[in-house]
Amino acid sequence: QRHQRRLPAHLGPAKIAESVARLVGENGGRSLTRAAVASLLVEGGRVTGVVLKDHEIPIRGAKVISCVGAINTFTKLFPSPESAPGVKLPPV
Repeated sequence: QRHQRRLPAHLGPAKIAESVARLVGENGGRSLTRAAVASLLVEGGRVTGVVLKDHEIPIRGAKVISCVGAINTFTKLFPSPESAPGVKLPPV
């Protein structure tokens, strides 16, 4: 059975990211913090990993969680707009 917890949104983005990392670890996953991500790896319309700025080899994962916000994720991390079909973002 999955555990449901509320994240401490009132404490700010850094605390939310820390809480997500802790929950991922408690459920057998691995998280990278303070990792400079160059782009998301997209295959078959799914995010399958990340490419770090200082590494040539992508890091793959069954699930990828971005804690930099929706606008930054979709405008800065997707390799191209075509790799995020159907996503509409408000103008910034």
